[in-house]
Amino acid sequence: MKINKIAIVLLGLVSLVLAIMLYQQNIKSEEVRQELSRFSEINKELQDKIDEYEQETRDLNDQFLLAEKEHKESIEKHSNLLKKQREDLAEKKVFTKEEFFKMVMERFSYQIRLGADTYNSNVEVLEDIYKISTDYNIENQWFLLNDDSFEIELLGYEDAKEVSFYYDKLETCLVDALLVTDSDSSDGWTFKHDAISDVFGTYTLDYDMWPPTYILYAKITMKDGQVITSQVLPLYNVN
Repeated sequence: MKINKIAIVLLGLVSLVLAIMLYQQNIKSEEVRQELSRFSEINKELQDKIDEYEQETRDLNDQFLLAEKEHKESIEKHSNLLKKQREDLAEKKVFTKEEFFKMVMERFSYQIRLGADTYNSNVEVLEDIYKISTDYNIENQWFLLNDDSFEIELLGYEDAKEVSFYYDKLETCLVDALLVTDSDSSDGWTFKHDAISDVFGTYTLDYDMWPPTYILYAKITMKDGQVITSQVLPLYNVN
């Protein structure tokens, strides 16, 4: 009987130890399962990011291919347009020297008058600003002087203190060249010269050569000290 009791006690202890070991093993298995679950989630997130990156890469590649195609189409379109323009020009008549001279001179006149505050596309408006008492005519938006004796008057500005006339020789470094300062308005604000060809060189019409061109303008000093610059008058001398 005593031996059976001892055996029963030992059996109970062994069962307890086995139960404890099994419990510990279950705890470790649960931890492993949790770790595996977290790893699976991390792996899924990583795979999702890889899939997202691959999709973005495919989208960017598609956009690049589309942009490259549109660029090639644009180049081809402009190339065809340029080719057509050249063909159209070839079909049109060639400018005569006179037509080319006229076109260039008109555009040049427009360009040098663009800076005027009261710019007007036609130079005829300048006849309301300046009175030229000499023989002249207007061609291709330029005043052509036909007489060596030259006189010009700036109209208006009766209350000015003085008026100075200046000129620039275009396409050179000669700018703000003073012609005269008039401090007496009794006969108007005027500039006179008996041999204007000494100032504005002469030009004989030749469509193979460009005339020496000038702009004439006035700087008006008012009694309060304010200085006003008049509109420029484009001219060249053909006398």
